[in-house]
Amino acid sequence: MDAVEDRKQAVEFDGVEYKETQVGVGGRSRPPSSLPRRAGDTVQVERTAAAAPVPVTPATSSGDGLTPAMTLGTLSYGFAEDTNERYRRTNEDGHKFIFGFAGRADDMFFAIYDGHGGREAVSEVERRFHEVFAEELSRERQAVEGASGSSAASPPLSLERTRYPERCFQRAYARMDSELETQRCLYVGSTSITCLLRRDEDGRRYLHTANAGDSRAILVRRDGNALRLSYDHKASDENEARRVSDSGGFVVCHRVLGVLAVSRAFGDFAMKHVVISEPFTSTHVIEEGVDTHVVLACDGLFDVLSDEQVAQMILSDTRMRENAQYAAERLVRRALEDGSTDNVSCLVVKLD
Repeated sequence: MDAVEDRKQAVEFDGVEYKETQVGVGGRSRPPSSLPRRAGDTVQVERTAAAAPVPVTPATSSGDGLTPAMTLGTLSYGFAEDTNERYRRTNEDGHKFIFGFAGRADDMFFAIYDGHGGREAVSEVERRFHEVFAEELSRERQAVEGASGSSAASPPLSLERTRYPERCFQRAYARMDSELETQRCLYVGSTSITCLLRRDEDGRRYLHTANAGDSRAILVRRDGNALRLSYDHKASDENEARRVSDSGGFVVCHRVLGVLAVSRAFGDFAMKHVVISEPFTSTHVIEEGVDTHVVLACDGLFDVLSDEQVAQMILSDTRMRENAQYAAERLVRRALEDGSTDNVSCLVVKLD
């Protein structure tokens, strides 16, 4: 990593603050929602003509004893997954959804994890990451709340309250990766897309997102548009390929060291000098009446469905729009019908 010169910037775009890492290059990278569409965000396979519906496995639990389509006030969520046994013998995906997260009744944590090389890394991340993140939140909240007596030169407390979860995500990702290192996850790893939805003292809801790898989060808006909240860390991405090269690695056939399609992940310690776990983070202020759903999914879904297709499917179908569990199941089924060759996992949060 000595050859890498990191420069972090905050970029505001469509109400979202994005924190990016740029590596030894001039100019500013655009936030994900303004990036040119790449192959990973288009339908890559012709839809099959098979008339028979594709079966989908709904979730039976969130991993915390919560049933699907769980509701809290006007908010509800649904989760669905499918191993896709035509192409995959095992399911290496994981997920988590927790109401009342880190001791705050109005806070929710939700995540999708996509393992590779085996389940060793993804199982540990699924079991442990939310605990690490909760610890970082608690520590940071104490520091932020204690800042009320700081000097006038310090940033406003409200600004600190808005941004501190991103710092917590950064530290939690680093800690989680360190814990995996002790378990010798040399050739196994996991991508992640993690979100914290919280209500601040000002009454507004904030959605904080962090990801490493190509699992993705989008925000569905009532006008039919989709706002991407994450960044696809792939070897095929120009910025990531440059970072890998500057770190002493190389990309061949859109794969890091000719092996791995993703360029950031937990684990993969045999390639850790180039496959880092540092996440992309963003913060979005929920616009009530405008923002309707949050969708998290692994690349098994987004490799064959674009952000806009997902948004339009949800908004054009009354049942999908009103029932988060049905929406998750239908999106997984559509990904299978459109030719996905990977495990498919999808979590949908209905915001109103």
